[in-house]
Amino acid sequence: MTITHAYTRARFALSAAALLSLSACGGSIATLPSMGAHPPGNEMFERAAPVEERPGLDEESPPPFLLAPGDVVRARAVVGEGLAVDRASVDGEGKALFPLAGEVQLAGLSLGEATGRINTALRAYDRFATVHLEVLEPLGHRATVLGVVTSPGVHPVGPSTRLAELIALAGGPVANIAEGESLALADLSAATLLRAGRPLPVDVGRAIEGHPRHNVRVLAGDLLYVPASSGQRITVLGQVRSPRTIAFRPGISLVDAIALAGGTTPEADNGDLRIVRGRLSRPSLYRANLGDVFNGRAPNPPLQPGDIVFVTEHWLATASQVLNRLTPLLAMAALTAGIVR
Repeated sequence: MTITHAYTRARFALSAAALLSLSACGGSIATLPSMGAHPPGNEMFERAAPVEERPGLDEESPPPFLLAPGDVVRARAVVGEGLAVDRASVDGEGKALFPLAGEVQLAGLSLGEATGRINTALRAYDRFATVHLEVLEPLGHRATVLGVVTSPGVHPVGPSTRLAELIALAGGPVANIAEGESLALADLSAATLLRAGRPLPVDVGRAIEGHPRHNVRVLAGDLLYVPASSGQRITVLGQVRSPRTIAFRPGISLVDAIALAGGTTPEADNGDLRIVRGRLSRPSLYRANLGDVFNGRAPNPPLQPGDIVFVTEHWLATASQVLNRLTPLLAMAALTAGIVR
């Protein structure tokens, strides 16, 4: 079973269970509100809490590069024979082994300081001995990426590594191609960059776009968590040519969703579309007139993540009628989504 099938099946199953429990309820149906509107007198409708925009961070000078356990260095001999080392790792105690100098404590030192310490140890044997230290692999300078990315895990970062590059090192956010449409399985808008256990006020989506206040430098020890885009779907069922689940994107409207589902069938009642919105345990129902939208007599209402658009062939007067008609469609969709050919 693919990720998309599993998600869709779970979504439909939960919806069906919730609507079955409410199928005995009556009540009127409100008109679908326009963006940001709160329909008066409808206590079931709950506005989502406004999302505080993350301001980002001011550009700061890059911190000095200090050697850390796990870093791999190379020593080139400037003066003296047999002093070159092609590869030396800084161990867990912060030490690295060099000819004649022995174990030298390097962790926490800059390259210049580390070079000076090695040369000081060498000159106990040869007062002219000189080596030059280079970093081969900054394996001690790593950030962790977890969540819905292609390659979660730890990734090396340098002084110039920025947040967008860290996402790229992790293979980018996971997406799935279904019926020619790319469905984002990762919710970048909710991703969080943690530093010393505290979230930074940066927006990962804007960082990928290159915004300088959000595409910040990544430091060793940072942790980026990219959650799944649970609920970031819109379901279109009923009298449409291709009932389906589509990816939510900001600004997607009722007409967009109907078009992506192939348009309505000749049997559809375009004057009485229904939208199921809100928590699955207590959904709200809204009415939309597609004919009025097309004729300019009504605005084209925007949809929200998790909305279910239901197109029926009959006018339905009460909420219980909508729920009773929609429940078997959801159950059938859940069964179909579970079949993997």
